[in-house]
Amino acid sequence: MTRSFWLLVSLIFGFSVLGLLYRRSELVAAALPLMVYLLGAIWRIPGQFRLEAERRLSTDKASEGIPLEVRVKVQNQGEMVDEFYLVDRLPPGIEVVEGDLIHIELFPPEGAIELHYRLTGKRGRYTLDGLLATGMDPFGLFRVESLLSPLSTLLIYPVSEDLPSIPIRPPNTKGFSGPIPSRKSGVGMDFFGVRAYQPGDPLRRINWRLTARHLQDLYANEFEQERIADIGLILDARQQYNYQCGARQIFEYSVLACASLASAFLADGHSVSLVMFGAGISRVFPGYGKVQRERILRALANAHTGFNFALESLGNLPARLLAPHGQLVYISTVSPDDIGPLLRFRAQGYEVIVVSPDPLSFELKGEAPFFSLEDRLAERFARLERDLLLRELRSAGILVAVWDVDQPLSSAVDSIRLQLPLRRRVVKVL
Repeated sequence: MTRSFWLLVSLIFGFSVLGLLYRRSELVAAALPLMVYLLGAIWRIPGQFRLEAERRLSTDKASEGIPLEVRVKVQNQGEMVDEFYLVDRLPPGIEVVEGDLIHIELFPPEGAIELHYRLTGKRGRYTLDGLLATGMDPFGLFRVESLLSPLSTLLIYPVSEDLPSIPIRPPNTKGFSGPIPSRKSGVGMDFFGVRAYQPGDPLRRINWRLTARHLQDLYANEFEQERIADIGLILDARQQYNYQCGARQIFEYSVLACASLASAFLADGHSVSLVMFGAGISRVFPGYGKVQRERILRALANAHTGFNFALESLGNLPARLLAPHGQLVYISTVSPDDIGPLLRFRAQGYEVIVVSPDPLSFELKGEAPFFSLEDRLAERFARLERDLLLRELRSAGILVAVWDVDQPLSSAVDSIRLQLPLRRRVVKVL
């Protein structure tokens, strides 16, 4: 029943009581048309719904910011409904970019109604089940509602940025061809050394200049093998280090960086794994190619921050989750408590890269401009403290990329190249 129904009943009751109380027939007569109107509405009350609903998505997986099409179809298996309202109620985080979520019309038996719209959303997993059907009589006095549940699950992946090949130098490599110099002679592109010629060596590998100085011996060039590596991505999802500025969260940029790095490493053929720690530990086991990229993006779509006393420190992360003597990439804002564990990883033989979204620039650009001298000094001291932390990591041979989140990630990744030491090639002269 609607507000109009209660208003109409109140008027009928009021006119009738006043007419009987004051013995005024005109007041009772004024209530008669209203009674007829009410009886007509009662006669046309919509019956119980018998509806069949179906929701179809163009895809159940999409990237953040890319719209997808949704079609909703409802069929009437029951009586005619004079006024039928169909509303698709979407969860928070979903935004309609084209089309309507509401449809109103006369709904005859065996009829069908369709909604067609396009939507986009933020990273995450969504369940679409809020399809509300409402029927009303033609007088607008009675309402019948039914919540239809054509369940649809939508997974929105984080957006990623295309990155160039990232130079890494892990201690150990795997036995498959790839982009990393393995410090071993074999098939490759870069010159590695010279050795005595052996039967079966291709003639094009003979070093004729060195052979010319030795009348009895032949010498052949060696090239450095290029291999792939085990790369472990570690994503910091601790709530206490998720800085917020208005509606923005720096963790979302960490997720973007993780997705971009995973895509870049997998494109180079590496074996990539993912470990996220915060409220708990989530892991994607090592793998290759597009299937592994799909697994990592699915895990990142479900990533959220949390707090756990057992995972307050990076040092509490179980070592068995990390490939021994591989390449570690740590994505975090970097707290003072992270310095010790990162240095231990380096001492244990890991090559470590730290990609750190800059929390200072993230917060300062979201605040009002500083005017007081105290604010400027506080900003400078915080910057100096952070620079000292990162300098300690660099002094241990850890590559650090500081990312201003308002700039492309590729600019921060390019800084890794500048920190790589010059390679020393050892040439064996016999």
